[in-house]
Amino acid sequence: MRYGIALFVIYLLILTSGMARGSTIEYEITEYDINVRVPETYDSFEIEASLQIENSMPDSEHTLEIMLCRNFRGAKATNLHIYDETSKPLDFSFEDDLVSISLSDASMGSSVVVLQYDLVKDEDFHDQFSPFAFEISDTLCHVNASITRTDNWYPKIAETMAKRLAPYQLVVDVPEKFEVMASGELIDVAAVGGQKVYTWRNYQGITDRSLYFFAQEQERIVREYDDDFRVIMYVPDGTIPTNMDYLADVIHTSFRFFEEMYGEAPWNEYKVMAFPYGYSGLFNSMNAPVTLFTSEITNNEIYFPIRSVIHEVSHTWWGNIVSSNPDENYWLYEGFGKFSEIIGIKPALGVDVESLSFFRLKLCTLPYIDYVPSILESQDSEDRVLVNVAAYYMGATYLRMLRFVIGDKNFYKGILEYVRQCRGMCISTDDFLTIMQKRCNKKYHGMLSDYIKNPGYARYEIDRLGTIYNGKHYLHNYEIINIGDKDIYTPYLVQSDMESYKEYLFLKKGEKFLVRVKSGFREPADHIVVDPEELFPVCGAGLKGPGAIVYENPSREVKVYNVAADAPFARAGIVDDMTLIKLNGEELAGNDLRTLNHMMLQPGGTELQLLVRAGDGEPHEVTVVY
Repeated sequence: MRYGIALFVIYLLILTSGMARGSTIEYEITEYDINVRVPETYDSFEIEASLQIENSMPDSEHTLEIMLCRNFRGAKATNLHIYDETSKPLDFSFEDDLVSISLSDASMGSSVVVLQYDLVKDEDFHDQFSPFAFEISDTLCHVNASITRTDNWYPKIAETMAKRLAPYQLVVDVPEKFEVMASGELIDVAAVGGQKVYTWRNYQGITDRSLYFFAQEQERIVREYDDDFRVIMYVPDGTIPTNMDYLADVIHTSFRFFEEMYGEAPWNEYKVMAFPYGYSGLFNSMNAPVTLFTSEITNNEIYFPIRSVIHEVSHTWWGNIVSSNPDENYWLYEGFGKFSEIIGIKPALGVDVESLSFFRLKLCTLPYIDYVPSILESQDSEDRVLVNVAAYYMGATYLRMLRFVIGDKNFYKGILEYVRQCRGMCISTDDFLTIMQKRCNKKYHGMLSDYIKNPGYARYEIDRLGTIYNGKHYLHNYEIINIGDKDIYTPYLVQSDMESYKEYLFLKKGEKFLVRVKSGFREPADHIVVDPEELFPVCGAGLKGPGAIVYENPSREVKVYNVAADAPFARAGIVDDMTLIKLNGEELAGNDLRTLNHMMLQPGGTELQLLVRAGDGEPHEVTVVY
């Protein structure tokens, strides 16, 4: 009940604040009918969007404000005309992606507004992400709604950019050589004068958060299963039949697993299309790289690349069945996707690499821990590397910690409740926290919130207090101190010549915990190791990362990738794919991933001398200052 009241209060606040700014919250789109035509000239998408609009606040004069192509990378709307349901032209202005339509005779009830326009490439199409979002050519035509910048290629009422779609019909009219994959359920395909006309509608009882379509010269193949599930595949020439079987089986198995963990989906199909620009997780469908279809699939020790397919399947739930405003809650898409990818590997592939995968996530997070934004603010960073670290890696690590703290049973019951309550809604991080906090002890409530809203990991230090001899052995006394802005929940390992055990520790901000270690030796040693398996989001005091990942390639060269701007490596001139040869005179080749990246974690103020080489150039020394 409190949840419903909270949403009602939020709605009232949005309504009244919108009215205060003179916006048009009184309008609501209740149905879309969108027609897209791809002409044989391949110079634009010709679009007609018919909007069924409800007006609940009639006045003598009205202005309907609609956003069109807001922040759309690589595309813009031109040649705009607007009509009412009788084809009467309506007066409007169109500036800065805002369409203002005069509806002076509007009254209580429904009306229809029709927008006709062309979607064309703009002057920014050279942007590296533009072809991923939008393309029109004689081999590939698409609008990709997997990213927020493409959500607005069709009209949306201003102030409702993140709102779920109304029921829709999407008609895509393309040259007959193309197959089309699009939002929703395929209702009909008709051949008309050298064109094929595909009609799609939203699945029964639920709509998408956005609309997309992809048209390519591919073959449509359907794999059907005994449980009435089917995988619809759009495949290129040269596809290997066993690859299709493998991909379909992974999609089917992971989809059914996620239904069990997160709640049933109201359909029994999933679509996948080979796509030259890589992966996109869509509503009940995905794009996958062409090479997954045409080249032998060779997975590494943690099952890349096939695990990425599992990740994208999970986006049917994370970002679609349950959606949020990605401009404010990006981690609710990608943190959940990365977490689901990892837990889905065992049921989908029959192998257990969960602990290794979460260990890798922490290993790939620590280098950025002083520079990364909070999980909640991940989308605000201008550095894509840091966006990914915060949203994907830290988001998934947080969810694993939450599962461990409250237990598997409570965690997955909470997730099921989260999906049940928020199905078909646009929600926020606070909605998630409200539901999950009901599943755990109140003492953990602050911790659950802090790890999302405060940047970095929890920080601790270990102080040695002294040693006592009791006539039989030495007692070494230590304090584990929480020095950060998050409560700590972590295992710690006690090890000496006389004892070895692991315990779990909950330590509120500013608190200390005494640990006494028995030993036959007086000399101090590394008797305490916090988070020995390196799976929890905690980090020692004062350590800083280089702002990049370091790894050894199959040629035994130590390489750098994902260099973040304004971090120590970047400031020293180190860039992606550079080779690291020596650290303070010592050869780096031959060290494993963990050792290499731990060598790069240093106390603040430290200077490292690295011998590096860019491409085939001569080695040279650089100084890295932490």
